[in-house]
Amino acid sequence: MGHAIALILIERYAQRKANDANHHPPLLQAGAEQGASDEQLAEAGLVVKQPAEEFRFQDIFTFNRTYWYLTASCFLVYGAILPYNNIANKLLQHKYDISEDHADNFLLIPFLIGAIGSPFLGFAVDFFGRRSFLITVSASILVLSHLLLAFVDSAQLYPAVPQVMIGIAYSIYAAAIWPSVSLVVDEANLGTAYGVITALQNFGLTVVPLIVGAIQSKTDTYIWCSVFFAAFAAVGTVFGVLVVIEDLRAGGILSKPSQAFQGAAADAEAQGQLRSPVMYRPLMQNAAEVEGATLPTQYDHPDPVL
Repeated sequence: MGHAIALILIERYAQRKANDANHHPPLLQAGAEQGASDEQLAEAGLVVKQPAEEFRFQDIFTFNRTYWYLTASCFLVYGAILPYNNIANKLLQHKYDISEDHADNFLLIPFLIGAIGSPFLGFAVDFFGRRSFLITVSASILVLSHLLLAFVDSAQLYPAVPQVMIGIAYSIYAAAIWPSVSLVVDEANLGTAYGVITALQNFGLTVVPLIVGAIQSKTDTYIWCSVFFAAFAAVGTVFGVLVVIEDLRAGGILSKPSQAFQGAAADAEAQGQLRSPVMYRPLMQNAAEVEGATLPTQYDHPDPVL
């Protein structure tokens, strides 16, 4: 819940700074030095007044189905990964009859894969897209890894194999899920969206270990713990499929590479559909039209750069 509150406050601060950025301080100062009034500056387009946006709890209910499918998937998939690490050492000791230190060596594998692979996977997701597909595939890999731990005999399954699968699933999922949120939620509510999904994720990370502990205590075995994790990830896979279906209905925004969005934004800006904060020339021309106001030559540059 603390994450949710922090992200909501960050969102409101970012909105206030964004409003302040629309006042173009250098040009305002130049116009003021030449005696232009606030009304004249507003007419010249140097001051853009925007209504203040405040957090409203009811905004949560405006989030689309894709967002809620992503949230459910996050709750389930992370619930099948991080709580598993709490019992992984004991599980491997019990299944493979190895020492605690030996089991610790295998526990490092998912974290090493995540540390090494995450930057490359993040770049791949940005470049190729396919986020909804990757979310579904990574959850299904997680299902298989837990089923292997539950039902495959230790003599036929080297302990590093399921750990590698969990590490790959974890890395792919993290690289795909978090950027997806920003693509399905309005920018004004982005902090709230991340706050809600993180709060529910942390709720799952609190409740799932309690359930797993109860299962292990009652059955006195780790097999059913692995079955529980597999079932959790399986439901997460179902929600991944729902994300794919809903995304296709919405035009496949999660499947597009990040470069496509950048290209679309550039095209829209070139057509005058977007207002870029670095497009000072129209503002400077408007400022020059203010009665009795002129700009210093230091601002009269053909290609102004922030």
